[in-house]
Amino acid sequence: MQFLREKKFKQAIAQVKVEDGQEITHEIVIVTLRRVVHFFSALQASDGHWPPENAGPLSFLPPLVMCLYITEHLNTVISAEHKIEILRYIYCHQDPMAVRIIHVPELGNGFLTMVVSPAIPSWEKTWLSIIGLYDWSGTNPMPPEFWILLSFLPVHPGGPILPSSLDTRFLVG
Repeated sequence: MQFLREKKFKQAIAQVKVEDGQEITHEIVIVTLRRVVHFFSALQASDGHWPPENAGPLSFLPPLVMCLYITEHLNTVISAEHKIEILRYIYCHQDPMAVRIIHVPELGNGFLTMVVSPAIPSWEKTWLSIIGLYDWSGTNPMPPEFWILLSFLPVHPGGPILPSSLDTRFLVG
């Protein structure tokens, strides 16, 4: 959507409303297809590709910021401009139904925390416990038996890292 804003895209073709039981005519299909083609043409970059929004690597962002905060290197490694972009990204991708944001002014460096549901995954509880925002008694450690599972099983802890919602659970600055 940022790409559409940069190109100042405006959908000029009116949306077709199809009611229940209404027959879908040739004209309705043509107008809808024109609208779709207009939209995807606007999404296409000047060199012909469609730039995706891929947040995969950004799932490592919250643990990185937490580690930098714990080691007191947050302001050394992450510039003020990067902090603004991190906040912008997380504000745009947070789940408003899952979290409530709280600002902690006494931390003084712009670090924000949030209250999260106790139903979050255990690895997220672990990260919250590391930075002192969640009680360690609420975390469930991974049983060591997981490490002796066959490595091709999807639950093996040494397997590939899958995209997660970790980047939408924490808000840091």
